[in-house]
Order: sequence, then C-alpha cells, then structure tokens
Amino acid sequence: MIALRSDNLKEISFYQFNVVVNEPLIHFHIDHPEVLSVVAGLPATFHGWCLHETSAIRKLVLKLNDFSYDLDYLKNRPDVKNAFPTFVNSGNCGFNSQLSFSRHGSYTISLQVYLDNDSTILVFPSTTELIVKENFYVRLTASIAENIVRYQLHRASLSHDSPDLTIVSSVNDTDKRFFINNIIDHCCPQGINVIGYIDYVIGISEVARMFLRFLMASDIAFCVKNITSPIHPCIDVEEKSDIQDFYSNELFFKKNLLFSNIDLLPILNNTYPGMLDDRENSQVYWWEFDTGFERHFKLFEFVDELIVFSDFIKDALQRHSCTKKITKLTLPFVLPDTASFPKKDDLRMHFNLPKNAYVFYYCFDYHSSFYRKNPTAIIAIFEKYVNHFDNAFLCFKTSNSQHYQVKKSLLEKQISDANLNDKVLIIDNILSRREMLWLMAASDCFVSLHRGEGLGLNMLDAMALSLPVVATAYGGNTEFMNKKNSYPVDYSFIPVFDDMAVYSDVEYWADPSLEQAGEIIHSLVENPQQGVTMGQKGKEFIKNMYSPLKCMQDLKLI
Repeated sequence: MIALRSDNLKEISFYQFNVVVNEPLIHFHIDHPEVLSVVAGLPATFHGWCLHETSAIRKLVLKLNDFSYDLDYLKNRPDVKNAFPTFVNSGNCGFNSQLSFSRHGSYTISLQVYLDNDSTILVFPSTTELIVKENFYVRLTASIAENIVRYQLHRASLSHDSPDLTIVSSVNDTDKRFFINNIIDHCCPQGINVIGYIDYVIGISEVARMFLRFLMASDIAFCVKNITSPIHPCIDVEEKSDIQDFYSNELFFKKNLLFSNIDLLPILNNTYPGMLDDRENSQVYWWEFDTGFERHFKLFEFVDELIVFSDFIKDALQRHSCTKKITKLTLPFVLPDTASFPKKDDLRMHFNLPKNAYVFYYCFDYHSSFYRKNPTAIIAIFEKYVNHFDNAFLCFKTSNSQHYQVKKSLLEKQISDANLNDKVLIIDNILSRREMLWLMAASDCFVSLHRGEGLGLNMLDAMALSLPVVATAYGGNTEFMNKKNSYPVDYSFIPVFDDMAVYSDVEYWADPSLEQAGEIIHSLVENPQQGVTMGQKGKEFIKNMYSPLKCMQDLKLI
C-alpha cells in the first residue's frame, strides 16, 4: 500500500509515480496501481481511497495533461471506516477505475477533489508526472536466407550491461547462432518464444494474441513465431498491427510457449528442426471432455509443462494420472471497451436484426465439430418454448460451412421444418474480432447447448458484455459460470456420436437438459429484466475474476 498523509510536504516514489502532496487535510492512498506500463490499450487500474478530514468528498477527477477522468468513487471501504471512524463518509471513500493509454510518455498528473460544499481542491501540483513506459525492443539484423531477422529485446529486462548490439551486416549461420546464444545467456534469461497459430480466426489464436498483449505490458522479453494453418482463415492485418513487429524467424530464448493443437507437435518438430531441442517447452492445453485425451500422453513427452486455464481440464488430467507438470494460469482476458461501440439499434440495423426483438445468439465453427457444438438443440428448444412469442428471434454466426455442406443443410432443413425461416438468421462468413463483439452486443442472450467445451471464450465474451448466458454446465466454461452469474444447464452423460477422428477415444459427452434450457429461455423472453440483472452480475464477476493484476501476476509463474 502507498500511504500519502499530507501533514507536511512529502515526496514518495513508487514505480513510475512521483507524488507530491501539499494539501494538509487530504488523505490519499493507492492500494494497487495494478498495471503501470500499458501498451495498446491495456487497462491501468487505480484502486485506493481518499478522505478529507472535515468535509465530505462527492467526486474525484484524475487529470492527465489535457485529459480528465472521473474516478469511480464512493466505493464501500469498511476497513477505512474502522481506521477513521470520525471522518465524514469514511466508509464510502474508495475508488476503483481503469484507464487506458495509447501512447508512451510522461503525463502531468493532478487530482481534483470536489467537496459537498462545492469547493474544489487540487491535491497534486502540476509537477507530478505519470510515466507510461514505451515497450522498447532492439532490432538486430543479419544476412540470412529469408532476408532480415529481427532480434528483439525489452530494455526493461536487461539487468546489467548488454553486449554490443551493433547491427551485423553479414554473419554465417555458426556465428549467428553464437551471437544469439550470447544474447540469451547474458541479457534475457527470462525471455519467451511464443510459437503457434497467431494469425488465425480460431480460439487458440485469440488466446495467443491476448497473452501477447499482456507480455507487451510486462518486462518479459519475447519474440513471436507464427505457424501456418492450412485450413483456418487469417485475421485482418489491423488486428495484429500492435504485435507484428515482434514476429521473427529465429527463436532467441530458452523457453518456448506453444499455442497449437497438441496433435501437431510431432509435425512441428519435423517441420522446424531444433525448435524444441535444448529448450524448456510449455504447451497451452485444453480439451473439451474429461475423457479421450489419454492418447495425448505420448505427445506430452515433447514438452516439459502443460499450461491450463481451468480446473475442469486440470482435474481431468490429474484424475488420469498425468505425470507432466501442470500450471494453471488466469486467462489473460481483457473486458471489451464498449464505450467505442455503436448504439445497439445501429448494430441491429448493421446485422439485419429486428429492432424490437429479443435476440438469442450462438456462434460456432464447423471445423470444431457440428455435433459437439449442438446447434440443433437450440433450434429444438426455440421451436417448442418461445416460437409463440412474436418478438423472439434467433441468430447463428457460423464459419467454414463450405467444407461441411451436409451438416449445413441439416441445420437449414431443421429450421425450415419448424417454420422458423422468418425467426432465424444465419450469418455465415468471417468477421473480425471487433465485429464479433458488435454482433454479440446487438443480442440479448447467448445460448450454448454444447456437449463439450474446452475454454468457452464466446461465453466469457458474452458475460463481459453483460449478456445473460444459458449454457451446458460442462467443460471449460464452468471455470467462470455459476448459478449466481449465469444460467448453467444440467446434463446427463451419453455415448459419443461424432465423425471427427480427434474425438474417437472420447467415451461420453454431455447431453444438456432441453427442458431446463427451454424453461430458462421462455422466462427470459417473458421477463427481459431478469436477464439484464443476471447479465450485470455476470459482467461484475468476470471483471473481478480476470483483473489485469491477476493476469500480470500469473505471468511470473511461466
């Protein structure tokens, strides 16, 4: 905790803060300056409390250069009330706000305190600065077969004098390897090679990009090696503009962090000889079921550690006597910045959704198993439980259906047979991450009656956007879904029926209760406010569970 009491002039330094307090009646405490170095919009959280000895404070405004930010004040702080029982509003003096900085540099910082008597006090003088550090890296180039290799280092990670990093115009492979090892051994013992599907429209890629953005805000050195996928579409260049400068054809560090399907490890090892040799290899891993992954145990021999994001998969691995080191991390998730979103009516017009309807929404990729994703169950409960409501509407966002024409036709026939063509919209194309969030924000409820789920990123996004989520209570989504913040649907286990070879060893999967799910969606259409209230609880839960502080702390576990 930083305790700044202003009985007389004091100067206290903390990380990037140099704070001078010269107002004798103000008590200002910063409990957790959670993220102090921010890159590309990652939030910096200001959490603490502020008291005036004789007057009640009604508002706090943080001023940075020409920008002003209202702090979310009057939060309950019983600990402060116990410490200062005679002070006005000491029990409601907390603040907890997130700010984003798009550029590095120094910011002149002051705190404007508004009292109940309409007077104001400037707590920090204009000499106080907040420093947002640049995410600095050094590029080295060498003449090699594919032209230029970027050698990247974070300046913050250098704990002592670095070797000469003069640009090398021409080196042979042996000298180049010696040079890279020199950097590894002397400069960046904690560096990470992030390897995997970085550029694609799939869940593992989205998580990799989330992870990279937190690395950018840390003092950990890293480089990125993108692995080509022959079947998945690529994201737009704009979506990777903040991370593409870290892409490299060389691996500079002793630790690899792998974001790819575990089945591909033998192929990657053959395609990129030496990539896994003499390095510490950590594999990001999730699986949709609690059986059927035993064949992965042989593949685990390629890695030293499994990184997981849920107790669901951690417990499943341990039940099956996995001997590999398992490290559970907080998923590096950042709540979407909805302030920049268009209005809901405009979004509905953009996606051709009816303006006054109650819109249920689900999205899935045909590559991820049509039968596991189970969209036909949603059609079934929609037809039986809410079709009679004039304002009930259903939207599916799908991708890669061109490879699965039979299953696509099956879904379309079910919709037609139920006479739901006017109440169901299928958006079958590739959308950017921003457009996916917009489509979700244009909806009223997210429904997933999956039979197995590895991570549940779409459900997490929906809760972060304050949508009520109705979903099978099985899989990675149980990490963040419970009866207090969402609508988990009960299930029973049934034998697996799927034509995807990857699930050939799965013994059983979840069969969600259509009766329970139907009753839930019926009640939501009848009483939309019920869903709004649950959606708000869900967002608050996600905000606390995936705080930037927890995510940044977990980076130290890697």
